[in-house]
Amino acid sequence: MLKELINKLLDNADGISSEAYGALLDYLASIGEYDLIAEVNNRVECAGDQYYFPLGPEWSPLYPGGWNQDPTRA
Repeated sequence: MLKELINKLLDNADGISSEAYGALLDYLASIGEYDLIAEVNNRVECAGDQYYFPLGPEWSPLYPGGWNQDPTRA
């Protein structure tokens, strides 16, 4: 459920502010989700003050096992 929330926050053109992104990472650290922090940081992009996941057909939504590329999408 947490991964779904993160995906919904960051998987859009608007993204979230740097303050909100920092708060998200702080929260994840406070609950010991260090692997999830790494996953988010490896995928997130920043433009100006907004953090977001890049949109593209090669990426599928977040699955319970982690961030996965969906081989069925071209």
